[in-house]
Amino acid sequence: MEILSQLCQPGGHRVDGICERVSTGSYYLLERAAGPGLTGHVTDSAARAPLVAEVEILENTSEDLTPRTTDPNYGRYWRPLKAGTYTVEFSAFGYDTQTFTDVVVDTTGWTVLDCALEAWVGVPEDEINAPRITGVSPNPFSGSATVSFTAPGATLAGVEIYSAAGRLIARCEGELQASGESAVVWDGRRLSGQPAASGVYFARLVTDVGEDEVKMVYIR
Repeated sequence: MEILSQLCQPGGHRVDGICERVSTGSYYLLERAAGPGLTGHVTDSAARAPLVAEVEILENTSEDLTPRTTDPNYGRYWRPLKAGTYTVEFSAFGYDTQTFTDVVVDTTGWTVLDCALEAWVGVPEDEINAPRITGVSPNPFSGSATVSFTAPGATLAGVEIYSAAGRLIARCEGELQASGESAVVWDGRRLSGQPAASGVYFARLVTDVGEDEVKMVYIR
């Protein structure tokens, strides 16, 4: 936690005082790891395979907040919350959105809420298989972020990073796998090699069969 208004590297004689000042907040964050909050898995209802899905708490959301997603390997999510009653929405590309109302979070521990999403029916094949960004991890990020994407049928693919004002900041070339899945890493640097400023950016997937875009937040 940054608590100084001017000095980035205070003298050693100030270390003990700084530790004392941030200890209350640090211990609070450690205690929150034990709950309360929501956790669970999001899976495909037919294949029972884990899904990368957005988990939105409708009473605790904002356009300024980057959507929180499940872990790509296990479909797991964790959302620390105050005890109370919430509305939870699960969504993923290619699946019907599910909304759970009156979800009660207890005062202690973690409340488990699993979700099995059903795949779209009757959607054109070219829409389901359209190029798309499947995730940005971590997001928000500091240092570097991995942009994962899928582009079935594409032969060329890359990710361009744009500022909120629409200015091209960086290019990240991708190497497509046979399955059409791939990932690139943006190291937070501009085309010039200089570090980019903290802020909101947009990762744009550009392929020879279509495009997709997602918001990301960079914190230096």
